[in-house]
Amino acid sequence: MYPRISHKPSARRYRLVIMPMLLLAMLSLQGCIGGAMGLVRLVTGGHEGGADASITAYVPTIKLTESPQTIEARAQLGPFENHIPPADSETARGDQEVTKSVMEGELIDLVRQAILTDFRSNAVYSSVRLHEEHPDLAIQGNIYQFSEYRSKPWYAKIPLIGRLFSNSERVEGGVSLDVMVSTPDGLLVGIYSGESRFPVETSPSQSPPKNRQAPGLQLNRAFTEAMRQIRAKMLADEQLGNGGWRRSAHSQKSEERGTQKTL
Repeated sequence: MYPRISHKPSARRYRLVIMPMLLLAMLSLQGCIGGAMGLVRLVTGGHEGGADASITAYVPTIKLTESPQTIEARAQLGPFENHIPPADSETARGDQEVTKSVMEGELIDLVRQAILTDFRSNAVYSSVRLHEEHPDLAIQGNIYQFSEYRSKPWYAKIPLIGRLFSNSERVEGGVSLDVMVSTPDGLLVGIYSGESRFPVETSPSQSPPKNRQAPGLQLNRAFTEAMRQIRAKMLADEQLGNGGWRRSAHSQKSEERGTQKTL
């Protein structure tokens, strides 16, 4: 008896043929959907579903609640200095940096304006202005880091395969700055620092809502946290929060008068 030969294809052969076809079909479907969405944006002039899909300019913003204590002083908010290290040309990132791409204006001016708004609206000081005729305190600041980098993971940059991970995105950066408070005569009251850093990575299977993908959202959260730390340190400082700086300034003036009389 000869062995019976089956002409039915095996399950293994079915898998070898069907799996590549399914993968190609998925890629083709995703490409068609992407093309259709692009056509919709083209026809509607860059609008999708009637909403403006254009990217708005980034503005540094602080979102804190009202201060539990008000520092009784007329403060003048002076200039801030940028001490952010320049990017090394050999190791420069190819990612999108928010403050370089979608921010309008100078960083030091926008940060100072955001702090001015926060100090005023949340009653951190009894009075704070950019120009104060007779200030009790002078406030200045230094910025050491203020960045948000947005990038795609390496596997999302591979042709064809990258389409399956088009929603994957990594957002990283942080904020580091300090605020220096002194009297108009130059007596240093205190230096108060704050910092916050973030790495955030979205999953392709859990695409975040559009409002979480807005450029600068994580950066403003870090800015808010850094300023929360600075405010807490200001209020905890007896020299500043309880008016100790007035007594120190008075003592310094008395010593200067005594020195002048001696001479």
